[in-house]
Amino acid sequence: MEDCYLTFDGHDARLRHAAVSPNGQFVLTASDDSTARLWDACTGSFLQRFSGHTGRVYSVAFSANGSLAVTASDDQTVRIWSVDSGSSFLHRRGVNAAQAWIARHNAGVKTAIFSSCGLIVLSACSDGSASLWDVESGEKQRSLIGHAGPVNSAVFSLDDVLVLTPSDDCSVRLWNAHDGALMRIFQGPEQPVTSAVFSPGGELVLMTSGLKAVLFSASGECVGILLGHEGCVRSGAFSADRNVVATASDDCSVRLWSTEGGECLRTMAGRYKGASSVVFCPFPGFGRCE
Repeated sequence: MEDCYLTFDGHDARLRHAAVSPNGQFVLTASDDSTARLWDACTGSFLQRFSGHTGRVYSVAFSANGSLAVTASDDQTVRIWSVDSGSSFLHRRGVNAAQAWIARHNAGVKTAIFSSCGLIVLSACSDGSASLWDVESGEKQRSLIGHAGPVNSAVFSLDDVLVLTPSDDCSVRLWNAHDGALMRIFQGPEQPVTSAVFSPGGELVLMTSGLKAVLFSASGECVGILLGHEGCVRSGAFSADRNVVATASDDCSVRLWSTEGGECLRTMAGRYKGASSVVFCPFPGFGRCE
C-alpha cells in the first residue's frame, strides 16, 4: 500500500479497533486475542499489553489527558486501565476498598469511550442499549434504551451534551446525555448501521451502512451519499476541518472523500484483510517522527 508509514504487528488474532493518543505519541489497538496493546506512534514499537478480558476486545479509547484507557469486550465488560502501567484503574465504591474498574453488562459490549471531561464513560451493548457510567464511582448513571437491535457504537458530541448510537435496527438515534431523552432518529438504508460520528463542529452526522456512507445535516436531512466500496463499510471519520471523510471497508480498502462534493479523493488498499476501523491523527507528521 502506498505511503504506509508504520505497521503495528504483534496481536495474535484479528485487530478490531485503533485509537491515537491526544498528544499523537501513542496508538492503542484492540484485538480478538482478548488484549489491547499500546504502541509507539513514531517507531511502531510495542510498549504495553492490557490483559484481563476473557473475550474479544472490540474497542479502545484514551481519556482526554491520555493517562487512562478504556476497553470494551465480548466478555460483557468495560474496563479502565492506567496507560503507564497497563494495570487496572482502581476506584472506590462507598467505603469499600479500592477495586478494579469494571462495568458489567448483559451482553457483549461493542464500544466504550470517555467524555471529553473524563468523568463519564459511554458504552454501547449488543443488548440494544447504551449506558453512561461514572468514572469516579464506577456506578451506572443512566441507560439509553430504544433500539430494536444491537448498538454497534456510541459517541459524544464535542461538548458532551449529545450522544449518537448506530444500530443493527437500521437507524441512528440522537440522545440527550444529561437526561437520556431521545431527540431524533436518523433512518439509514435498510441495512445495519455499523458506525456514526459527529463532524467536529456538530453540523453533520456521518453513518456507515452496507456498501455506503451517508451524510446527514444535524436536523436529519440526508445531504450526501458516498458510494464506491465493494464490501461492508465498517467505520467512518471526519478530518479536523470536516472537509474530508475517511471510510474503512471489508473490501480491504480505506477511502478518502470530499465532504462537499462526495467524490472519492483517494483509495488506499493492498495490505488489509478487511479494514474495520479508521481514525485521523490529530497532529500533522504522524508516523514521521525525528
